[in-house]
Amino acid sequence: MFCQPFVEECKQVKNKKNMPWILYIFLFDFCILPTFHIFGLPFKVSYLIGFVWLLYFALFDRANPLRKSKEGLRVVGCFLGIIIVTTLGELTSFFVAGTDFDYYIKQLFFFIVLISCVVLAYNYHYFNKGYFVFLLIVFCLVNILFGALGSKIPSFFIKLYISNNDSSVLDYNRINGTLGNPNATLCLMNMIFMAIIVFIRKGEIHVGASWKMIVLIILPILTNAFINSRGEFLVTAFLEVVFIFSVFQKVKSIRKIIWVVTLAVVFIVGYNILFGYLATQYKTVSFSLSRIMGLFEENYTTVYETGTDSFSERPFIHLDEFFDRFMFSPIWGSGFDVGPGVLTRSTTAYHNDWFQMFASGGLIGGLLWVCLFVFAARKCGLFYLVPLFVTAISNSFINSPFALGVFFITSICCLRKQELNPKKNRNSLTNKIDFHINHNVVNARTEL
Repeated sequence: MFCQPFVEECKQVKNKKNMPWILYIFLFDFCILPTFHIFGLPFKVSYLIGFVWLLYFALFDRANPLRKSKEGLRVVGCFLGIIIVTTLGELTSFFVAGTDFDYYIKQLFFFIVLISCVVLAYNYHYFNKGYFVFLLIVFCLVNILFGALGSKIPSFFIKLYISNNDSSVLDYNRINGTLGNPNATLCLMNMIFMAIIVFIRKGEIHVGASWKMIVLIILPILTNAFINSRGEFLVTAFLEVVFIFSVFQKVKSIRKIIWVVTLAVVFIVGYNILFGYLATQYKTVSFSLSRIMGLFEENYTTVYETGTDSFSERPFIHLDEFFDRFMFSPIWGSGFDVGPGVLTRSTTAYHNDWFQMFASGGLIGGLLWVCLFVFAARKCGLFYLVPLFVTAISNSFINSPFALGVFFITSICCLRKQELNPKKNRNSLTNKIDFHINHNVVNARTEL
């Protein structure tokens, strides 16, 4: 049932060489499978696929259509520009403050992964977008399994997803999920959910009033109950509303009203009953619900926080450190690593990506990031920027390479579709103007 997108594509695509199996394997490994470590370095099959494809594109594939795409090359150019300015910033910090290059190497590695995502998506843009539905269902089920069973899950799962094989972490009040961090795990889930919404709005995924709709409504919220992040819960709740609205826009029958009423009952009654029951059975769910309810309580803190580190105050708790580091090198930034003096605090502790973008890359790097996000919004819609105003100012978005990879794969697919069908993707205002002009011309000829 879940494999239907691939089966249909096998029947439809006559030229097997053009089938996007590479992107299917890349996405499944990138989003679902665990990260291995070889000599202390992270490794995934998707990394190898991305690097090989990127080298092939750079050295041999001279006929690649990406080379003629102005917007596609601008995206790649922005990433390369960020790499250059952060390298200058890293060198500045090294010679002035004596920092090392440990974190810089890690960030450089992930920038290369993101560029490979752009290249792969541009070349295999025609893959069946229903694959994202399959990815989201599998991703949610695996993480719910972690939360529901804890250390009781099969030992081979623990060995795959927990590097030190310490099953006790699965019995904590707040478990980490498949990415080793609850914020990063739910951020990736929300990005896959956003990709589904984008392609529903573009007409490339057809959900309608079906079982898929119910599953896609229930699973993301249920995953939030087991693996909690307050910021990501807000994003999920927003995406649920956008998802329902996007689906109902495509339903043109009386069933639309019936499904609205049904979903209202499910949300109001069903979720209360379900979460109330789960909270009595699983301490992870009980802890998650207490954190979520704390969003609406004044001066709420948890065992992880003090009164000066509440959720509402988190975006600005490192404002002073950011200002000091930004002023150290305002043009091209100071890189990623830490050192003595004003560089004593790591950028990973900011809990605010806007601080990190302008601290690590300065004005130039920060503006290049803004250009990338404006590009994504133009292709996918303004709602596509919600991570920049929730995730980015409470936890981190740009430090989640898997979520960023899905983010740019989706926007690049939309770009390629627009390039291949320029008339269908022109903005509505232009279409209306053209219609009125043509209509008036026809009327004038008729009168003559």
